[in-house]
Amino acid sequence: MKKPQWIVASVALLLTIALYALTQNNVFGHHPKKPTSIAVKESHEGHNHDNNNSTDTILNHAKESLSPEQITRINFLENSISGFIR
Repeated sequence: MKKPQWIVASVALLLTIALYALTQNNVFGHHPKKPTSIAVKESHEGHNHDNNNSTDTILNHAKESLSPEQITRINFLENSISGFIR
């Protein structure tokens, strides 16, 4: 390598080391986990996460708001894709 290339490489290495040293505590420092409050835990208790919505149910529900032209286009696209997936 020529002298200017060595200078550029060494400056880049020094900048990388300096950046790492200056941000080590900010980026890689110790971040203790804060305990979750009781209010957050209680906010998840009143509802059910066990609803068994399939993708077909969601898709059919979304199709209800489409125009007939849009439904025709969607059905065409679904049928063209389903030929690849078996």
